[in-house]
Amino acid sequence: MDHLLSLQNEDGSFNWTSSDPPWVNRALMTSYAIVALCQRQYPVNGLSIYLRIEGSNRTIWRRRVFVAASIIIDDNGTRHYFTEPTALGALDKAAEIGGFNYKVQQTAWGLYLYSVAGESAAGSKGWLYRVNYIMPWVGTDNFILNVTSPPSPPHEELLFYYSEWTYLPLKIWVDKACVYPGENITILVTYFNDSDQQWRPTENATIILLDKQYYTNSSGYAEISIPADPLLWAEKEGFVRSDKIEVKLMLREDINEDFKVDIRDIAIVAKAFGSYPGHPRWDERLDITGPEGVPDGKVDIRDIAIVAVKYGWGL
Repeated sequence: MDHLLSLQNEDGSFNWTSSDPPWVNRALMTSYAIVALCQRQYPVNGLSIYLRIEGSNRTIWRRRVFVAASIIIDDNGTRHYFTEPTALGALDKAAEIGGFNYKVQQTAWGLYLYSVAGESAAGSKGWLYRVNYIMPWVGTDNFILNVTSPPSPPHEELLFYYSEWTYLPLKIWVDKACVYPGENITILVTYFNDSDQQWRPTENATIILLDKQYYTNSSGYAEISIPADPLLWAEKEGFVRSDKIEVKLMLREDINEDFKVDIRDIAIVAKAFGSYPGHPRWDERLDITGPEGVPDGKVDIRDIAIVAVKYGWGL
């Protein structure tokens, strides 16, 4: 906010930067500044998009950004002004928020992105991008979000990645977003086929879970047990790393499934105290344990106690 106010002129208008050339449209910048000072987003010229940046060995960024007009400075210090939300503008906004750098070079075809977060183009590898997983026909500075095609708008996801030209993006899918300890989940890994723009099963893809690795079968599937709240993703040589998926771990003592064990869970079990199959208050989920440590066909003090022991989990 202080930086924005430092750009205000005596007549109340705002500059783009502290050293604007005389031809800069101050009226346009002032309209943006007023909205920003009100802590609001400018809906006419900007949009929110999910942006992911995959380096060769790590994910650099994965979250939404709001992008409108932007000022891009190339590696010679020349400023380039864009009044529309571009793919390069989205990267610029992520770099500003995320604290990483990027470098572009002015060429006859526009601005060439050659470095992100210290990883520069080398040999046959460099920085590429996709919109809705489809490769656009123009550079990042010329792709106007929700306007340019292909792909046709609306544009929902923007992917920058460091790879060779032939690498295809992976996607990971799970059949359950919430599981109990030791419960299995089924995972499917697919790749985007540029020829028919369809997702195809990926054989022998590596699924990363905590410090373990699992591999997909010929149909792209794998089944694994979840020991804790993990982030899952998939990798394979010659492909672009998938996005990450979070699978939430639940406890059976979390009766109402709100990811914490509190007095509400204890009250639910207590209300069913004394019930059994066929009883009007019977709920199979509340028969958590018994004398042998397994459900015994009734809700009694053991079930209430085992929930009470977990009181405070997730709070």
